[in-house]
Amino acid sequence: MDVLDDVQFQFRYNPDVEFQYFRSSEVKELFQKWGMVAQYVKRFTYDEIFLRGHARGFLIQLFNSAAVRAELTLCSKQGQMVAISKNAHVTDIRFTPLACSATSLDMFDSLKTKYPNEILREDSTQVVRIPDLYLNAGVTVGDRLRETLMMGDDATYSDVFTAGEKSEFLYHVLWRIAAGGAICQYEDDAEVYFHTARDLYKDVVNVRRSSDGSNGVETATDVFMVTDVTGIDLFGRRDDNGNHNFCYVCVSPAKREVILWYNGFVSMF
Repeated sequence: MDVLDDVQFQFRYNPDVEFQYFRSSEVKELFQKWGMVAQYVKRFTYDEIFLRGHARGFLIQLFNSAAVRAELTLCSKQGQMVAISKNAHVTDIRFTPLACSATSLDMFDSLKTKYPNEILREDSTQVVRIPDLYLNAGVTVGDRLRETLMMGDDATYSDVFTAGEKSEFLYHVLWRIAAGGAICQYEDDAEVYFHTARDLYKDVVNVRRSSDGSNGVETATDVFMVTDVTGIDLFGRRDDNGNHNFCYVCVSPAKREVILWYNGFVSMF
Protein backbone atom coordinates (compact mmCIF):
# COMPACT_ATOMS: atom_id res chain seq x y z
CA MET A 1 0.00 0.00 0.00
CA ASP A 2 1.42 3.34 -1.08
CA VAL A 3 0.95 5.86 1.73
CA LEU A 4 3.52 8.33 0.35
CA ASP A 5 5.80 8.14 3.36
CA ASP A 6 8.29 10.33 1.53
CA VAL A 7 5.77 13.01 0.53
CA GLN A 8 3.77 14.87 3.17
CA PHE A 9 0.97 17.02 1.83
CA GLN A 10 -0.20 20.11 3.66
CA PHE A 11 -3.84 21.00 3.02
CA ARG A 12 -5.49 24.36 3.55
CA TYR A 13 -9.18 25.20 3.41
CA ASN A 14 -9.87 27.72 0.67
CA PRO A 15 -13.21 29.53 1.19
CA ASP A 16 -12.10 32.56 -0.82
CA VAL A 17 -12.95 31.11 -4.25
CA GLU A 18 -16.73 30.88 -4.44
CA PHE A 19 -18.59 28.11 -6.21
CA GLN A 20 -20.60 29.74 -8.97
CA TYR A 21 -23.35 27.13 -9.15
CA PHE A 22 -23.23 24.84 -6.10
CA ARG A 23 -24.04 27.71 -3.77
CA SER A 24 -26.35 29.68 -6.03
CA SER A 25 -29.87 30.20 -4.69
CA GLU A 26 -31.35 28.27 -7.63
CA VAL A 27 -29.24 25.15 -7.06
CA LYS A 28 -29.69 25.31 -3.28
CA GLU A 29 -33.45 25.23 -3.83
CA LEU A 30 -33.10 22.24 -6.13
CA PHE A 31 -30.99 20.34 -3.58
CA GLN A 32 -33.74 20.93 -1.02
CA LYS A 33 -36.42 19.88 -3.49
CA TRP A 34 -34.54 16.70 -4.31
CA GLY A 35 -34.04 15.87 -0.63
CA MET A 36 -30.24 16.16 -0.63
CA VAL A 37 -30.24 17.63 2.86
CA ALA A 38 -26.78 16.35 3.84
CA GLN A 39 -25.01 17.53 0.67
CA TYR A 40 -22.08 19.93 0.70
CA VAL A 41 -18.96 20.86 -1.24
CA LYS A 42 -15.59 22.08 0.09
CA ARG A 43 -12.45 23.37 -1.61
CA PHE A 44 -8.86 22.90 -0.35
CA THR A 45 -5.41 23.66 -1.67
CA TYR A 46 -2.31 21.54 -1.16
CA ASP A 47 1.43 21.95 -1.64
CA GLU A 48 3.47 19.06 -3.12
CA ILE A 49 3.06 17.55 -6.60
CA PHE A 50 0.12 15.15 -7.02
CA LEU A 51 0.65 12.02 -9.11
CA ARG A 52 -2.39 9.95 -10.05
CA GLY A 53 -0.54 6.72 -9.32
CA HIS A 54 -0.14 7.84 -5.70
CA ALA A 55 -3.84 8.54 -5.21
CA ARG A 56 -4.27 6.17 -2.26
CA GLY A 57 -1.61 7.87 -0.16
CA PHE A 58 -2.89 11.31 -1.14
CA LEU A 59 -6.45 10.44 -0.13
CA ILE A 60 -5.36 8.92 3.18
CA GLN A 61 -3.45 12.08 4.00
CA LEU A 62 -6.43 14.19 2.93
CA PHE A 63 -8.75 12.51 5.44
CA ASN A 64 -6.08 12.58 8.14
CA SER A 65 -5.43 16.30 7.68
CA ALA A 66 -6.48 18.46 10.64
CA ALA A 67 -7.30 21.33 8.26
CA VAL A 68 -9.60 19.11 6.23
CA ARG A 69 -11.28 17.51 9.23
CA ALA A 70 -12.02 20.91 10.72
CA GLU A 71 -14.25 21.62 7.71
CA LEU A 72 -15.91 18.24 7.21
CA THR A 73 -18.98 16.83 8.88
CA LEU A 74 -20.32 13.34 8.24
CA CYS A 75 -23.91 12.15 8.24
CA SER A 76 -24.72 9.95 11.25
CA LYS A 77 -27.14 7.03 11.33
CA GLN A 78 -29.70 9.40 12.87
CA GLY A 79 -29.33 11.83 9.98
CA GLN A 80 -27.35 14.43 11.90
CA MET A 81 -24.15 16.04 10.65
CA VAL A 82 -21.35 15.30 13.12
CA ALA A 83 -17.68 16.24 13.32
CA ILE A 84 -14.93 13.68 12.78
CA SER A 85 -13.37 12.51 16.03
CA LYS A 86 -9.98 14.06 16.73
CA ASN A 87 -8.75 10.61 17.74
CA ALA A 88 -9.72 8.96 14.45
CA HIS A 89 -6.81 7.79 12.33
CA VAL A 90 -7.26 6.71 8.71
CA THR A 91 -5.17 3.69 7.76
CA ASP A 92 -6.71 2.71 4.43
CA ILE A 93 -9.26 3.91 1.91
CA ARG A 94 -11.45 2.33 -0.74
CA PHE A 95 -11.98 4.35 -3.88
CA THR A 96 -12.68 4.12 -7.60
CA PRO A 97 -10.95 6.39 -10.14
CA LEU A 98 -13.46 7.88 -12.57
CA ALA A 99 -12.98 9.16 -16.09
CA CYS A 100 -13.26 12.90 -16.44
CA SER A 101 -13.05 13.51 -20.18
CA ALA A 102 -16.56 14.74 -21.00
CA THR A 103 -16.77 18.32 -22.27
CA SER A 104 -20.43 18.29 -23.37
CA LEU A 105 -23.77 16.64 -22.59
CA ASP A 106 -23.65 14.50 -25.73
CA MET A 107 -23.51 11.21 -23.83
CA PHE A 108 -27.05 11.80 -22.61
CA ASP A 109 -28.47 11.90 -26.15
CA SER A 110 -28.94 8.12 -26.03
CA LEU A 111 -31.69 8.58 -23.43
CA LYS A 112 -33.85 9.82 -26.32
CA THR A 113 -32.37 8.09 -29.35
CA LYS A 114 -31.62 4.52 -28.23
CA TYR A 115 -35.11 3.79 -26.90
CA PRO A 116 -37.41 6.49 -28.34
CA ASN A 117 -40.32 7.42 -26.09
CA GLU A 118 -39.33 4.83 -23.47
CA ILE A 119 -37.14 6.91 -21.14
CA LEU A 120 -37.66 10.44 -22.47
CA ARG A 121 -40.23 11.65 -24.98
CA GLU A 122 -38.71 11.75 -28.44
CA ASP A 123 -40.00 15.24 -29.21
CA SER A 124 -39.06 16.76 -25.84
CA THR A 125 -37.14 16.03 -22.65
CA GLN A 126 -40.24 15.01 -20.70
CA VAL A 127 -39.61 11.98 -18.50
CA VAL A 128 -41.73 8.85 -19.04
CA ARG A 129 -43.65 7.87 -15.91
CA ILE A 130 -43.86 4.27 -14.67
CA PRO A 131 -45.71 2.55 -11.80
CA ASP A 132 -43.92 3.28 -8.53
CA LEU A 133 -41.04 1.07 -7.53
CA TYR A 134 -40.41 0.90 -3.79
CA LEU A 135 -36.81 0.58 -2.71
CA ASN A 136 -35.38 0.38 0.82
CA ALA A 137 -35.89 3.03 3.51
CA GLY A 138 -38.84 4.77 1.86
CA VAL A 139 -37.19 5.50 -1.50
CA THR A 140 -39.69 5.58 -4.38
CA VAL A 141 -38.89 5.52 -8.10
CA GLY A 142 -41.72 6.58 -10.37
CA ASP A 143 -40.16 7.40 -13.73
CA ARG A 144 -38.04 5.65 -16.31
CA LEU A 145 -35.10 8.06 -16.11
CA ARG A 146 -34.56 7.58 -12.40
CA GLU A 147 -35.10 3.83 -12.77
CA THR A 148 -32.41 3.74 -15.48
CA LEU A 149 -29.93 5.61 -13.31
CA MET A 150 -30.78 4.08 -9.94
CA MET A 151 -31.47 0.40 -10.65
CA GLY A 152 -28.17 -0.51 -12.33
CA ASP A 153 -28.24 -3.86 -14.13
CA ASP A 154 -31.83 -4.41 -12.94
CA ALA A 155 -33.10 -1.40 -14.90
CA THR A 156 -35.36 -2.07 -17.88
CA TYR A 157 -32.94 -0.31 -20.21
CA SER A 158 -29.70 -0.92 -18.37
CA ASP A 159 -27.70 -0.83 -21.61
CA VAL A 160 -28.65 2.71 -22.62
CA PHE A 161 -25.21 3.83 -21.42
CA THR A 162 -21.95 2.04 -22.14
CA ALA A 163 -19.62 0.94 -19.35
CA GLY A 164 -17.26 3.75 -20.36
CA GLU A 165 -20.02 6.34 -20.10
CA LYS A 166 -21.02 5.04 -16.68
CA SER A 167 -17.45 5.55 -15.50
CA GLU A 168 -17.53 9.25 -16.46
CA PHE A 169 -17.82 11.72 -13.61
CA LEU A 170 -20.45 13.70 -15.57
CA TYR A 171 -22.65 10.59 -15.62
CA HIS A 172 -22.21 10.31 -11.85
CA VAL A 173 -23.27 13.93 -11.36
CA LEU A 174 -26.49 13.32 -13.31
CA TRP A 175 -27.11 10.06 -11.44
CA ARG A 176 -26.68 11.65 -8.01
CA ILE A 177 -28.96 14.64 -8.56
CA ALA A 178 -31.64 12.53 -10.26
CA ALA A 179 -31.53 10.02 -7.38
CA GLY A 180 -31.71 12.85 -4.84
CA GLY A 181 -32.52 11.85 -1.28
CA ALA A 182 -35.01 9.51 0.36
CA ILE A 183 -37.74 12.15 0.00
CA CYS A 184 -37.26 13.47 -3.51
CA GLN A 185 -39.56 15.75 -5.47
CA TYR A 186 -38.48 14.52 -8.90
CA GLU A 187 -38.53 16.53 -12.13
CA ASP A 188 -40.94 15.93 -14.99
CA ASP A 189 -38.54 17.55 -17.45
CA ALA A 190 -35.05 16.04 -17.66
CA GLU A 191 -33.68 19.33 -18.95
CA VAL A 192 -33.53 20.54 -15.33
CA TYR A 193 -31.23 17.63 -14.46
CA PHE A 194 -29.09 18.11 -17.57
CA HIS A 195 -28.50 21.82 -17.04
CA THR A 196 -27.82 21.37 -13.33
CA ALA A 197 -25.40 18.48 -13.96
CA ARG A 198 -23.56 20.59 -16.53
CA ASP A 199 -23.26 23.55 -14.15
CA LEU A 200 -22.14 21.51 -11.14
CA TYR A 201 -19.59 19.72 -13.31
CA LYS A 202 -18.18 23.05 -14.46
CA ASP A 203 -17.85 24.14 -10.82
CA VAL A 204 -15.51 21.32 -9.83
CA VAL A 205 -13.71 20.31 -13.03
CA ASN A 206 -10.75 22.25 -14.40
CA VAL A 207 -11.02 22.80 -18.18
CA ARG A 208 -8.18 24.01 -20.41
CA ARG A 209 -7.35 24.32 -24.10
CA SER A 210 -6.60 20.99 -25.76
CA SER A 211 -2.96 19.96 -25.52
CA ASP A 212 -3.00 18.77 -29.15
CA GLY A 213 -2.92 22.36 -30.41
CA SER A 214 -6.50 22.39 -31.65
CA ASN A 215 -9.08 24.98 -30.66
CA GLY A 216 -10.93 22.48 -28.52
CA VAL A 217 -10.95 22.02 -24.76
CA GLU A 218 -10.09 19.16 -22.42
CA THR A 219 -10.46 18.47 -18.74
CA ALA A 220 -7.50 18.49 -16.35
CA THR A 221 -8.99 16.99 -13.20
CA ASP A 222 -8.61 13.57 -11.58
CA VAL A 223 -11.78 12.33 -9.88
CA PHE A 224 -12.06 9.59 -7.26
CA MET A 225 -15.24 8.14 -5.80
CA VAL A 226 -14.48 7.29 -2.16
CA THR A 227 -16.70 4.51 -0.81
CA ASP A 228 -15.05 3.57 2.49
CA VAL A 229 -12.46 5.05 4.84
CA THR A 230 -10.87 2.74 7.41
CA GLY A 231 -10.84 4.62 10.71
CA ILE A 232 -13.78 6.93 9.92
CA ASP A 233 -17.47 6.10 9.57
CA LEU A 234 -17.91 7.97 6.29
CA PHE A 235 -21.63 7.15 5.99
CA GLY A 236 -23.58 6.56 9.18
CA ARG A 237 -26.47 4.81 7.47
CA ARG A 238 -25.77 2.46 4.62
CA ASP A 239 -27.75 2.89 1.42
CA ASP A 240 -28.44 -0.62 0.16
CA ASN A 241 -29.01 0.59 -3.39
CA GLY A 242 -25.90 2.77 -3.50
CA ASN A 243 -27.72 5.83 -4.81
CA HIS A 244 -27.58 8.37 -2.00
CA ASN A 245 -24.29 8.00 -0.10
CA PHE A 246 -21.42 9.47 -2.03
CA CYS A 247 -18.08 11.21 -1.63
CA TYR A 248 -16.20 12.48 -4.66
CA VAL A 249 -12.70 13.93 -4.49
CA CYS A 250 -11.76 16.08 -7.50
CA VAL A 251 -8.06 16.89 -7.80
CA SER A 252 -6.74 19.57 -10.18
CA PRO A 253 -2.93 19.13 -10.21
CA ALA A 254 -2.26 22.31 -12.20
CA LYS A 255 -4.06 24.39 -9.56
CA ARG A 256 -2.96 22.20 -6.63
CA GLU A 257 -6.57 22.21 -5.60
CA VAL A 258 -8.86 19.48 -4.29
CA ILE A 259 -12.65 19.68 -4.09
CA LEU A 260 -14.68 17.28 -1.98
CA TRP A 261 -18.39 16.72 -2.74
CA TYR A 262 -20.27 14.74 -0.10
CA ASN A 263 -23.79 13.54 0.57
CA GLY A 264 -25.10 11.22 3.27
CA PHE A 265 -28.29 9.16 3.23
CA VAL A 266 -31.03 10.52 5.47
CA SER A 267 -34.40 8.76 5.83
CA MET A 268 -37.19 8.81 8.40
CA PHE A 269 -37.99 5.16 7.70
